[in-house]
Amino acid sequence: MDNSPGGRRNPEEVFARLEELQQKTEADLRRIQDVEAEMGNTETTAVSENGMVTVTLNAQGRVHNIELRDDSMRLKGNLPPLILSTIHEAQATYSLKMAEMAQQALPGIDVVGQVSQYMGSDIRDRAGENLRDHN
Repeated sequence: MDNSPGGRRNPEEVFARLEELQQKTEADLRRIQDVEAEMGNTETTAVSENGMVTVTLNAQGRVHNIELRDDSMRLKGNLPPLILSTIHEAQATYSLKMAEMAQQALPGIDVVGQVSQYMGSDIRDRAGENLRDHN
């Protein structure tokens, strides 16, 4: 690349390289904007293992809806902990979903791995199931 006397770069080569960088940066920016738009328009759903509780989070990760099957009332004192655990699953599912989207925008970084390492294996597995089955 350094063909000129005195160690100077050829201006055409420099401008060509700058143009390449600009195109790559613009493509990266478009990809990030697409992911941001997808993140802003997504809901996340988790269903308890027994199917009695369904929790939906909005695009900001807040509880949007809780659905209870009619026969869930027979659980009585066990229903509140089931609702809470399903909310926690929904939050873990949301975290994995956002991490997957972020990884699309940042392909050189293992975002999913970084997020997953802070989850217990049980909730991480349930969140993965929820992503595959309900989102």
